[in-house]
Amino acid sequence: DFWSSWHILTDNAEFLSSRVSLVQQAELINEQFRIMSGELDRVRNDIGLNLDSSVNDVNALTRQIAALNRQITGTEANLRQQNDLRDQRDLLVKDLSELVEINYFELSTGAYTIIMNDGHTLVENNEYWALDWADNKLQWVSRNSTGTEIITALQNAKELGGRIGGLVGVYDQIATGQPENILGRRD
Repeated sequence: DFWSSWHILTDNAEFLSSRVSLVQQAELINEQFRIMSGELDRVRNDIGLNLDSSVNDVNALTRQIAALNRQITGTEANLRQQNDLRDQRDLLVKDLSELVEINYFELSTGAYTIIMNDGHTLVENNEYWALDWADNKLQWVSRNSTGTEIITALQNAKELGGRIGGLVGVYDQIATGQPENILGRRD
């Protein structure tokens, strides 16, 4: 209708009704763009909240898996308890694998080592590492020997797969300040 109003105006420039019709169509399209922009802002906010929640879930799961690793390696004599702990750990690993693609293996001690598909470690023996969603970036958080936090931005976070990879992929398509996505350079 907007483009049609332009054609009508070029054919009938002398009529006030042609000009008024064009202005009305322009106001309608402007309102529609404003509504769409608001919806995209809401979606971006919702995805950010989902990312925060999913990252917190990953961190809780890695913490629990590391604790179970500690219990499993400490209960070698009690096979029944160890099997129950292994079952619990396997369920947590399954939940973790839905959030982010992982590879894991069992050490000779019975503990698991869990690595994201980009090579960053999430669990090793009774130690665990965290993820963080900050400044619109997914980050891997570790600590050095003095306890200082080291934060590494994950450059290809959407390639991590799972729920988090999918959410990051969608978020990147509607993040402001990126000219190649839906919202472009709007800040």
